[in-house]
Amino acid sequence: MSASSRPPRQPIPPLIQDDLGEAPFRGGLSRREIDATRQVWRTHISAANGFEFDRLDGFLTALSLLPGMRAEHWLPLVLGPEFLELEAGVRDEVLEHLQRFQAHVVRRVGLDPDAHREEVLPEFDFLPRGDDESEEQAESRTAKAWSAGTALALALDPQRVEDIAAEERRRNWLSPFILLGRERLDDGRPISARERRRLMVAAAKGAHQLCKHYARRVH
Repeated sequence: MSASSRPPRQPIPPLIQDDLGEAPFRGGLSRREIDATRQVWRTHISAANGFEFDRLDGFLTALSLLPGMRAEHWLPLVLGPEFLELEAGVRDEVLEHLQRFQAHVVRRVGLDPDAHREEVLPEFDFLPRGDDESEEQAESRTAKAWSAGTALALALDPQRVEDIAAEERRRNWLSPFILLGRERLDDGRPISARERRRLMVAAAKGAHQLCKHYARRVH
C-alpha cells in the first residue's frame, strides 16, 4: 500500500484534550495516554516476541542514564525481530508511541522523588494475567520484567556499569534495580509485597540520583 493510499491515522490526542485527567507532571503523559501506549505495545510488539511493556519501562529508565546511546544500538532490541514485517502505518504508530513514552520516562527520572513521590514510580501494571495468578504474583512478575529491562539497557554500556560499580554510593543507587528482579533479599528472606513496593520507590530514587550524577559529569 502506497503512502498516498494509506488511510490517515488518528493522531495521539494532545495532553490538554485528555478527558481522563491531566498528566502527573509537566511534559509527561496522562494515564489515558500511557494506557493507550501500553495497548499498542502489547498488540504489535509483545504479541510478536518483542519486549513486554513493563520491561520496556525498565529499559527506558536505565537508558536515560546512558546519554548519547544511538537509537540503532537499542531500537532493534526492544522492537523485536518481527517489527519490520508490520504494515508501515502500524510501524509509524508504534514508533510515535515509543518516542512519547521515552520522553515521559526521561522527564519522570528527572523529577525529585522527595517532591513527587507518586509521579516518579514506574508504570507497573499489576493486573493478574488470569485466574491462576494472584495480585502478588502479578506484582512480582512485573517487577522482575522491569528489572530485566534495566539490566538489558545497562549491558549496552559496560563502561558505565563498571563506573557505577566502582563507588559504594552509586552501587547503592543501583541495587534496587537488581533486587526487584529477585525472589529474596540479600539476607535470604523472601521479598514481601510491602518490601517490593519500598524497592520500587528506592529504584525511582536511585535512577534520579544516577541521572543527576552523570548529568553533572557531562556538563
